[in-house]
Amino acid sequence: MNTRGRFVLVLALSAFVFAWCAGTAAGSSADFPSSYDLRDYGYVPAVMNQGKDQTCWTFAAMTAIKSNYLLNVAQGNYNNFLGTDSDLSELHLAWFSFKNPARKQSFAFIKNGSIVADPADNDVLNHPGNPQMALAFLTRQDGPVRESYLPYSGPKPSAGKSPRDYAPALRLKHAVYIDEVDVGGSVLISKDTMIKMCLRSMGAVDIGVYWGNGYMSPNYAYYRRRPCSNDNWLGR
Repeated sequence: MNTRGRFVLVLALSAFVFAWCAGTAAGSSADFPSSYDLRDYGYVPAVMNQGKDQTCWTFAAMTAIKSNYLLNVAQGNYNNFLGTDSDLSELHLAWFSFKNPARKQSFAFIKNGSIVADPADNDVLNHPGNPQMALAFLTRQDGPVRESYLPYSGPKPSAGKSPRDYAPALRLKHAVYIDEVDVGGSVLISKDTMIKMCLRSMGAVDIGVYWGNGYMSPNYAYYRRRPCSNDNWLGR
């Protein structure tokens, strides 16, 4: 099994310092087509179902990874070493982010305002996460693994299992945080432009979306530009 494939994880987070998307096209809006859809090129996987769990952050991360892989395979940069078993496990990321005996506990699990040292199995998939957590997990080479090893709707890992008991399908090459290019108080390249550049050169972006009924109407909707603490994470 080839486990040496590399991928790029692209994250759209305004709170982080801008990192350049190497190899992208120029930043002028004139360089972009009037429309662009990753689905038209087969560069994004099918929509997945997280059920009622709070695991949107894991699905967003896996979608960004799979999209980058599909784009690079299609462009001849990667061999298709995953073959037909190319789906990646969201459960592996969600579960071992909070239940990892090899590291005692990967991230603090908070319930009712208190840290829980050993969260109950039924609680693990109902704890929110974010792209920073996914990146930390992937940076230490704990994943991702194939969906067939740990399917989302299948049995949970048995007691004592750790993330490295499952062979990684890919390994992180680097991550890109998207933000505006600001020099001397002047925005040279906007975040919207950066997202468009990375979508075309790297695939889907892991991005937060805020949903609030106060911003909705039968006839119109608002665009809320400022950051929110209770985002829903999507791979777009």
